[in-house]
Amino acid sequence: MTISIKIHILSVLLLLPAAALSGRPVAERHEMADTVSGRPVAEQHEMADTAAISSGTADTVSRAERLATAASLMKVYDFTNALGIYERLLSEERDSSEIVSLARLKVLADNGVRMMDYAYEPTVVARHRFSSRDFFLYYPTGSAVWASSPNVLDPSGDRNAPAIFYRESDGRIVWSSTVEDGTRDLMVTEKLDSVWSLPASVGEALTSSGNEIWPVLSKDGRRLYFASDGLYGVGGYDLYVSEFDDETGQWGVPSNLGFPFSSPGNDLLYLESEDERYSLFASDRDCGKDSIDVYVLAYDAKPLRHRIDDPVRLCGLAMLNPEENIAHIDTGSSTATEMEDNADIRRYMEKMEEVRMLKDSLTLATRELNERRAIFASSDDDDLRAAMIEEIMARERALPVLQEAAAAALSELQAIELDFLFKGVVLDPEKLMKKAEREVVGSTAAYTFSRMEAEKLPEMVFEPAHVEEDSITEEAE
Repeated sequence: MTISIKIHILSVLLLLPAAALSGRPVAERHEMADTVSGRPVAEQHEMADTAAISSGTADTVSRAERLATAASLMKVYDFTNALGIYERLLSEERDSSEIVSLARLKVLADNGVRMMDYAYEPTVVARHRFSSRDFFLYYPTGSAVWASSPNVLDPSGDRNAPAIFYRESDGRIVWSSTVEDGTRDLMVTEKLDSVWSLPASVGEALTSSGNEIWPVLSKDGRRLYFASDGLYGVGGYDLYVSEFDDETGQWGVPSNLGFPFSSPGNDLLYLESEDERYSLFASDRDCGKDSIDVYVLAYDAKPLRHRIDDPVRLCGLAMLNPEENIAHIDTGSSTATEMEDNADIRRYMEKMEEVRMLKDSLTLATRELNERRAIFASSDDDDLRAAMIEEIMARERALPVLQEAAAAALSELQAIELDFLFKGVVLDPEKLMKKAEREVVGSTAAYTFSRMEAEKLPEMVFEPAHVEEDSITEEAE
């Protein structure tokens, strides 16, 4: 297995993990820092500005208050003033351990100032809040699937890596795995005829002293998107992309996707839909504990980036509110395009859904009829028994109508299946039924989220480990 060398040099501050700032877990750190969330943007800035004015009087304002002020300024994208506070605190500090901590915070603020040069204003199609436990299942994966963890590739799956994203056609799987120091690194294995290559690091350029999670390969396999809390960013997990270099056979140095994709919060799981209509990612920047928002943006192959100096404007951009007028956007849901774009298939699925609904109605009607019969049989109240008789008779009259409708729909469904058989069309009714029964969210909005199901990772046989000749000679001696 390839062993990657991790960077632990203080002078390379851009690669220091935000998780190292306090030693606390990401979720707990985010919850503690969330002192002004839930308020309007203008009010957040007013609070931060007031605190910033106070921070200028070092004699009357404590170090802790100034640190809290800087943290608030970071949350509202006022990186310049936050940077000023950290610089003043550094100039006053004499404790070596505190200097290291302040230097790391200063780097995050400085990164924010630099990233203001590369802001992008996307078209926001939709946003929906999900549980942080299963939000990834609502992404439109197309030909890819989620393989639930733990599994043979990631035996220690946790909340930061509950599943592995892969396409069977890729012949390559990239995932996040726990390494010896307890952090998560990106690993890769490739299909070699009938076996898989031994898991190896994707490369030193994509490995930091923090965690790299939620890797997603683009459909063409040329770009690798992932989240990291240890690379160049503004705190929490930021989003990155690395491009494969054919000349070196290695993944290139990753680039931060910038604002508004990355934020001082935790930004995860960037994915482009296979039909190239949408870009999706998730963030807890504006969420409570255990929740996360999934943002759907109109896909832009060549995003135009420019500088945004105004923190209020940048903070507003980061809110990513869906556009009210989306007439110019192709809002055909990516989840809908996963179904075969064929009129006969759609007709078959519509009829299958009709059969399912009629069967459900028939089951419910039968259960309610039996409940009323039981009430009639067990009651001594004459009035109640009389009322039950009327209900029982009405439901007994309605039952044959439902039965007849269900039988007719089933007959039509079978006729469509026979027609497919005659035409040589092969169907997988179980697979189609699973698609039809998916949980649908946001169907009244511009975009419809459809819940997928995680699958088991296919059985994998790995190539034998290579033993170096020198090692064999040493053992013999």
